[in-house]
Amino acid sequence: MPFGGLLVLWLLGLTYFIWPSLGMLMLVALSLRHDVRVPPRFGIWLLFLAWALVSATQLESPDRALAFGWRMSMYLSATLLFLYVYNSTRESLPTRTVVNIVALGWVMVVVGGLLGIAAPRVSLHSAVELVLPENLLQIDLLRDMVTPALAKDKAFAALPIYRTQAPFPYPNAWGSNFVLLTPFAIWAARDFVRSRWRHVLYALIVASVVPFFFSLDRGAWLALAVGLAYAALRLLLLRDLRAIRLFVGGAVLLAVLLLLTPLKEIVAVRLDSGYSDEGRLGRTAAAVQLIQESPVFGYGSPVQSDLNPANAAVGTHGQLWLVLVSHGLPGAALFLGWLLHLLFRHGKRLRGASDALFWPHVVILMALLMSPYYELLPMQMHTIMVAAALVCRESLARRRPNLMEGRPALSSTIGSRLRSA
Repeated sequence: MPFGGLLVLWLLGLTYFIWPSLGMLMLVALSLRHDVRVPPRFGIWLLFLAWALVSATQLESPDRALAFGWRMSMYLSATLLFLYVYNSTRESLPTRTVVNIVALGWVMVVVGGLLGIAAPRVSLHSAVELVLPENLLQIDLLRDMVTPALAKDKAFAALPIYRTQAPFPYPNAWGSNFVLLTPFAIWAARDFVRSRWRHVLYALIVASVVPFFFSLDRGAWLALAVGLAYAALRLLLLRDLRAIRLFVGGAVLLAVLLLLTPLKEIVAVRLDSGYSDEGRLGRTAAAVQLIQESPVFGYGSPVQSDLNPANAAVGTHGQLWLVLVSHGLPGAALFLGWLLHLLFRHGKRLRGASDALFWPHVVILMALLMSPYYELLPMQMHTIMVAAALVCRESLARRRPNLMEGRPALSSTIGSRLRSA
């Protein structure tokens, strides 16, 4: 999994292109298995993929077809990663290994954020950027994907701060990935990291507060605050005293940092200055109009605004709006239905449950919270599907432990013998 190599991939210009390659590797690995199982209600997700393919009939231009193909490849690679993790036994692919790899991705995100604070004006040239033709680099989105930059330009003239974004092309991508990876970092620090590294990880968790607030991502602040508050409440109900002490200590430390450091001013200025609100509201209104005009099939991919072609395409300002505009109301119902199924099915089983049920549950909640205002592609969707695979695999182990001890977690073949586990 590419999580641990994020900074290297970013320097090479491959951050947004490695995931389909991962999907191909997962497909090969799955094809070598005797059989493959899927969890209950996985058909909801498969129906979403099928409906997304049907919506491709609405594509009217090559550039939108290319955008559809790129996003579809991300959904498919995330699906294959889910199936690979879910089908692996806890002996062949221990939960500890998966969590530590994803937590290492969180470390890469934090290091990128800290580098952005230390050297905000540094912009590099990636290997992919150097080999791409000049005419392709004129496409803003592609240029952003392959040009490594540590931070975005100043958001406020009054504040000497640059929005953190490395190893991603946009600050919002940094913030949403940070949020979804944080439960894995906490989980690794609690249960899996060896003692000599645990203090390093806790130190990074404290240090990550600075780039997190420098990202100026209000949506990320909200999702992480709500997600961790929910986690703390559930842990309190579960009487996990060790976790409660950690949460209380973290909350006190955060309060001290906000009250006694310049972070307080940064947060206050950002909350008072919604410079992106007008644009988001405009794109939301345009998205609603498009959905009303094509509510069933959508448009296959986001649509460029006729009124202002220079602006971001309608449907790119949040995963929910992306799915609604691209795949219509049925596509959105299936996409959200899969995540809500995961959230509530496994959320009911948390009493006395292991961390393998608890922390992935928190990740899925955070994903749902961010879906109205952040696009969750490409890496975010893979993180979500890893969390989904872990929570489904743990649930299966509780119901049928024999399947998880040295034998494939899933035993039916995709195709004629596919069935739920």
